[in-house]
Amino acid sequence: MKIKGILVDFDNTLYDYESCHQYALQQVFNSILSLKSLGYEEFLKRYNRAKKSIHVRLHGTAASHHRLLYFQKLFEALPSAQQLHVDLAMESNECYWSAFMQKIQLFDGVTEWLTMMKNQNRKIVMVTDLTSQVQFLKIKNLNIGHLFDWIVTSEEAGCEKPHPYIFHLALTKCGLSAEEVCMIGDSYEKDVEGALNAGIPTVIWLDRSNAQSKTGLYDQIITVRQFHEVRDLDIWTN
Repeated sequence: MKIKGILVDFDNTLYDYESCHQYALQQVFNSILSLKSLGYEEFLKRYNRAKKSIHVRLHGTAASHHRLLYFQKLFEALPSAQQLHVDLAMESNECYWSAFMQKIQLFDGVTEWLTMMKNQNRKIVMVTDLTSQVQFLKIKNLNIGHLFDWIVTSEEAGCEKPHPYIFHLALTKCGLSAEEVCMIGDSYEKDVEGALNAGIPTVIWLDRSNAQSKTGLYDQIITVRQFHEVRDLDIWTN
């Protein structure tokens, strides 16, 4: 069956999330005076501890990714910053996302491929975890909003991948059946298994770490190592 629509992940699929994240954290540490006494390694340790605490409490929701909550939790645990934790959390959050947007850059071939898919009249839906505001800001910063027909975030869906509902919402928006679309993503658990369990039979896995030998792959999975390889797949000629 011809692929009429494409569901595609965002973070770590269309751009390198991890490098942006690490750069943004470094800029927060450099900018917030109250963090200097900790040292960078201790700051990272406390940040990750706060993040884990929020993830446990808000598991499966878009709010579990909210940097403002992480920074709030971090500063609430700092005796020297307790009275200023609201201001410091907001300042850190703004600094983080400002730095993140400075660093963000699409992988090679993404714009060209998205444009090719649009020119072939295929429906394109971004299916992504995290809050809508942050993801929309990234999209605007990258100037790729015109290349997507719809956006589905976990905040809008009320659940995160791999929950099948977020994929079903994407199918509803584009008006296509599961058999008429493919899913592209970097996470085996969230994107690959999530899509397959939602009934989507064609999945492209961006397996940069070459982990396929550990997964027991389904026959439907097409594996690539870099995004630019997606453009040359045979499925677009059908």
